[in-house]
Amino acid sequence: MTTDATPPMEDRGKLLSQAIDAIRAVAGKVSGDQWDAQSPCTEWTARDVVNHVVGGSSMLALLFEGKSWAEASGGSASIPEGSDPVEALDAAAGAAKAAVARPGAMEQEVQFARGPMPGAGFATMMFTDILIHTWDLAKATGQDATLPSDLVDASYAIVLPRKGQMPQPAFAPEVEMPDDADTQSRLLGMLGRDPDWTG
Repeated sequence: MTTDATPPMEDRGKLLSQAIDAIRAVAGKVSGDQWDAQSPCTEWTARDVVNHVVGGSSMLALLFEGKSWAEASGGSASIPEGSDPVEALDAAAGAAKAAVARPGAMEQEVQFARGPMPGAGFATMMFTDILIHTWDLAKATGQDATLPSDLVDASYAIVLPRKGQMPQPAFAPEVEMPDDADTQSRLLGMLGRDPDWTG
């Protein structure tokens, strides 16, 4: 996939599932005190990053079941105190993957905070969110933060038309990248990340 080839809407659920697999692979290598490590997300630890993905994934599953935004927000999951974050991630992410894999899921209407939207649209937002949080988690815990290149290309093509327009405070201000920066660095910069972050 080239960086200017926007992935078809019908593929957005598959992309989300692949991003979930990517963060699961990173989360599976986190142990002990690493869960308390600072992440590139201000005021979030590694555990907080995964907790955010758990919440978002469980919300997605509820929305695709036909719940309202208020119902999904109120019913979203979090990592239980003292429990294994990976177990909570598996449960929530598994439900999300099943939801977007159902026939017609990308075409169905789901209730977003600002009103109804196609399932593909919500899956797209979740895809980039989870992909970038995969990088956050890897950086926080000292792992290889190289993201799958096909997912980076897909996310870059989706985000590029909104360059300089990402909503805040959901995203930090854009970090400018040099002209010769690779696609992952350019994607991270657009979403307010410094590729050279070291904690």
